Amino acid sequence: MDKDATLHNIPPWRKPALDTLQAECNTLIAKIGDVAEERLIDAVNWAALKCNEAQLVIPQEGTPFWRVCIDEASPEAHQFATAIAEGLKRWGWLPYVEVTTEW
Repeated sequence: MDKDATLHNIPPWRKPALDTLQAECNTLIAKIGDVAEERLIDAVNWAALKCNEAQLVIPQEGTPFWRVCIDEASPEAHQFATAIAEGLKRWGWLPYVEVTTEW
């Protein structure tokens, strides 16, 4: 199968859903920052923190899931990443959201 033809067969709902996930992740970052900045021990640059990418991951085997990539947090910011993942799950992003962080 032609790789370019495959790219054109992406369902039309995918892009708006990813835009919504990215926007909701940024909203959640702001909400968490308002209450958690002093409580989180993770290395996070609160002034520049943002979700720069949202993905729908469809593994060859297993259940599809969502992934967000957040800039300006340490890759070891596990407490922060867990707070984002749990918040997005509460907002209906199921089955789960994997959160990656990078400087």
